[in-house]
Parts: sequence; structure tokens; C-alpha cells
Amino acid sequence: MVVSADQEKAKGAVRGSESVVEGLPHSIGRKHGGPPSIYTYVPTRAIWDAKFVSKKHGGKKGATGLTEKQLHILLAVCAYANNQGFAWPALKTIAETVNTSYQQVQQAMKRAAELGYVEKVSAHKSHPKWKHIYSTVYRIIYDHRLDTDDLIDAMNTEDPPPVDEQSIPMQSEAAEESEIAGGINHGDERGEEQLVEVSGVARWYVAEVGRITGELRLVNPNAIDAAARAIEAIGVDRVRDEAHDALIVCRDIRKPAPLNLLFLAER
Repeated sequence: MVVSADQEKAKGAVRGSESVVEGLPHSIGRKHGGPPSIYTYVPTRAIWDAKFVSKKHGGKKGATGLTEKQLHILLAVCAYANNQGFAWPALKTIAETVNTSYQQVQQAMKRAAELGYVEKVSAHKSHPKWKHIYSTVYRIIYDHRLDTDDLIDAMNTEDPPPVDEQSIPMQSEAAEESEIAGGINHGDERGEEQLVEVSGVARWYVAEVGRITGELRLVNPNAIDAAARAIEAIGVDRVRDEAHDALIVCRDIRKPAPLNLLFLAER
């Protein structure tokens, strides 16, 4: 199979993924005719509760949890969940996937909510976080101890704020912050601009992780230092391009995104 240069670059950006990544861009996602993800996280309780009793053994056919069809529907919805457990596929799509009716999908999700496997958090753009989503947004409840609002905050999908010129440090402040930024500020007139550029790239990476994978990353001194070292190693444009490609790979193979940009400086 011929692998494009972009695929090779993405593969190299995430260590240990070479044996898994090949071909993924052509098989994952509806536009490629494939499923939305490689594997699916499902609340184990939903499987354990669905204990069916066969009629031929004298029992009444049924389950303490979901029926077989309902469990199949829940599995299909879980395949769309992001790292925080939020999923918003069109129920019509789920019906087509499971080969059932729209009404049965609605009933299955209602039953799953009653049993505590899912929680409806938005419908018809009712939640500000999903104001662009008409579909119902479900939280797949893997751990009921986790707060839904905290998980929503953890998605961190907001773009990084623009640089406020008033927040640019004065020369004395920039000299102190240069140690955090990997020593790129050498006291010349370009130091402050470089420091702002490094900070901007670090914040861009945090936002990009949230947008692509749904994971939460922080802009802290380690993130600033990592951005500075990555920029010094390969330049700003390549940092952005290769980090973006690496995050796409992480999302597709359900691999946690790197904590910061240091992985681009240590290759």
C-alpha cells in the first residue's frame, strides 16, 4: 500500500503508533465509509445488567437492563463519544447503523438514561456549549462520581485569547521570563516578540488539543518551555503542522495527546 508523505509525517509524530496508524485516514469516519472510531468505551454495567434468560430454560425472556437491541444501540452511540464521554450522533444515523427504527433508538436511549448509563445534556442547541448542534448530546456515564459540568469544562474547545499588547512584559520582566521560555530571549530587541510568539504557540497547542481530541491541557511554565524548544528545533510553521497531524493520529487511534510540544523537540 502506498502511504502519502502526510501520513508518514503523522505516523512519525506519535511514537509507537506506526503499526496501527497506516491506512486509518481512509477507513475511519463516515466520509470514508467506516465507523467513527477504532474502538469503543462502554459502561461495563450496561453489559453486566443485560442478562438475558432463555425461554427454553423455563424463564421469562427479558433483562435486568437493556434488551439486546437496546444494548446494540447504546454501543453504536458510545462509538461517537469523545474523551470526556460526550456523544451527539444523529439518532437517524444510529438507526441506520443498527438497522432499526428511529423510534426504537429514542426508546433505547430513554431506557439507558433511566438506568443511569447516559445523561442527556443538550437537545436542539439548548446548552451553550453545543449551541451549534441540533442533535441530542448525551454524556456516557463511565463514572458517576465525575461531575458533568467539570467534564464540559475539560473539553476546553475555546480558541486561545488574542494577545493583549498591554500584557506584553517590559524588558526587565521579559528577562526573567526568558528562563521559562528556554532561554530564547537573549536581551536583544527581539526578545519580547519571541517570548510572545512562544506563548502564542503554547496556547495554540492547548486549544488544538481540546478542539481535536477533547482533552484538557494547560499553559504552564513546562508548556512554554516545550514550545520554545520545539520552535528552536523545527520552526513555528513545522511545529503547527506536525502537532496538528499528530493530534489527528491521537484522536483516530484513541491515544492520549502529548502533554505539550516537547515531543517535537526530542525526536
